[in-house]
Amino acid sequence: MRKRNPQRGLRHSCNICGLKFCREEEQKLHMQCHCEGEEGFKCIHCEERSKDWRRVYRHMFRAHDVPAPYVCKDCGFKCMKVFRHMYREHNIQGPHVCVICGFNSLKRGDLNRHMSVHTADKPFVCEICGKGFKHKRNKEKHQIVHTDEKRFMCDVCGFATRRKAGLELHMRTHKGDKRFKCEFCDYATVDRSCLRRHRWRHKDENPYKCNWCDYRYGHTNLTCWLMDLDG
Repeated sequence: MRKRNPQRGLRHSCNICGLKFCREEEQKLHMQCHCEGEEGFKCIHCEERSKDWRRVYRHMFRAHDVPAPYVCKDCGFKCMKVFRHMYREHNIQGPHVCVICGFNSLKRGDLNRHMSVHTADKPFVCEICGKGFKHKRNKEKHQIVHTDEKRFMCDVCGFATRRKAGLELHMRTHKGDKRFKCEFCDYATVDRSCLRRHRWRHKDENPYKCNWCDYRYGHTNLTCWLMDLDG
């Protein structure tokens, strides 16, 4: 059997980073998004940036109606990942199959997570990714991530999200409710996870101090240090 060449059809290369594309339009758009003199990519319509080209392309596709790179040959649907669309909408079987129940997935990681339902008490299984849950309501809540429907919309700026909690978090930006504050500088944010990421900037300063000695640490987890003391 002749092996499939994954590079076949990738005829258009970026002159800057060498990334290859099937379509010339995608290659040209990619090159426009290269940050001049910097690493990473920038949206051609706004200030959105990322080191990952796929993230910027996905942002432009969703936020600025930039044409999707692929079109489904069966229904004409335009999307970022045509095989995922065909898997979900046209019952195309994924390459990774559960030998116990026949569940199939596009990614091996999804199959690995699915296998836990056969060994743990997680009877409610997501039909799309195979993830198992102990309670039906948790499964239904999880399945929102697999839909493009953004039911919760901000009446101030039009921002939309899949989750009510996401809208509530967004509304804090309009109210100036930056309740999560860094204890080492003036940084404040509406989101606890943003504060958690920010704190890592201080890790080289070793801002945390042990209660029993003068040892200083880059983050709050002193467990390993205390275990060494006990030893």
